[in-house]
Amino acid sequence: MSQSFSFIKLFVADHRKMSDFYCKVLGMQVQSFVVDGEGEDEHEESILGFGDDVGSEMGADMIIVQEYHRPAPAPGEVTTVFWVDDANAVAKAAVENGGSIAIPISDDHRFDTRTGYIKDPEGHRFQIMQRL
Repeated sequence: MSQSFSFIKLFVADHRKMSDFYCKVLGMQVQSFVVDGEGEDEHEESILGFGDDVGSEMGADMIIVQEYHRPAPAPGEVTTVFWVDDANAVAKAAVENGGSIAIPISDDHRFDTRTGYIKDPEGHRFQIMQRL
């Protein structure tokens, strides 16, 4: 697999309200709902798609996320998600090129992925995912 764009994550203060907004305005549908994480990583997600024609390999076009223990980012900020061949190599390259690790790379066996969050040199966060 080569590296590719996967989907967008929007971190919000009220994921149910925002999911309802995107469903009503754009005709998206809630594909699934997830409560996940422990401690400071605990969060809820609404996984949205356009009917049966869902855009990404993960079954989502957009994921609306509400983190319990972190404030929502400033309006206008979205998190892009990329499939990568080697999450550790991408994280290393990010740091070597002025980025930083926002959330360390770890395995998520529920989705058979290795994932983490990186900040670019200006502080914009993005997620990388590798198939296990």
